Amino acid sequence: PDDIVHQFNIADLGATLGLYRPTDDLHRNLEEISARIDESGAFLRRLKKDVLSDLPAKSFIFHKLGMTDLHRAEYDKAKRSYRADLLGLGSGSLGSNFRSFLNRRMELIRLCAFPDTNLIPSELNSKFSALQGVLNEVCIQGGGKLIIWSSYVNSLDEIERLVRAMGLAIGRIDGSVSPQ
Repeated sequence: PDDIVHQFNIADLGATLGLYRPTDDLHRNLEEISARIDESGAFLRRLKKDVLSDLPAKSFIFHKLGMTDLHRAEYDKAKRSYRADLLGLGSGSLGSNFRSFLNRRMELIRLCAFPDTNLIPSELNSKFSALQGVLNEVCIQGGGKLIIWSSYVNSLDEIERLVRAMGLAIGRIDGSVSPQ
C-alpha cells in the first residue's frame, strides 16, 4: 500500500491519496485506497516520446572485462581464505556463522565488482580504464550523455572523481538524495 500511495502522490501531487496513511490492516488499506482512486483518482501516463520527443533512442554499451594481475591476486587470496573457512566448519556450525559467511561472500562480490582503491588503485582497475574510454568516446568525442549505475556507493565516489577529473559535468543520485 505504501508504494501505491507514493506513486499516486508523485503522479497527482497528493490530490488522491496525499493525506492517507496505510495501517497494518492490508484488507482495509486496499479497500480504502480503491475507494479513493475510484472516487477521485487521476491516472496519468506520460510516454517518453510525448514528453521528450527529441530524445535519441537508448543504446547500451557492454564490455566484458578481465581483472588485472593485482586484482586477480587479491580476489583469489580472499576466495581461498573464504573457502578454507567454509571447508573447516564442523557439522551444524554454518547456521551459527551464517551472517558472517554471507557478509564475506558479499565482500568477494564487491571485490570482484569494485575493489577498494586502497587495495587496487583506480588506475590499475580494468573497469576504470574501460569507463574512461567510454566516457571519452561517448561524452567528450561524441557529445553524448551516460547513465552509470553501481550497487556500491564507494564506487560512485570513485566514478565521480574520474568524471570530474576528465572535466565532465555530473549529476548524481544515490541513497542519500532526498525524494523531494
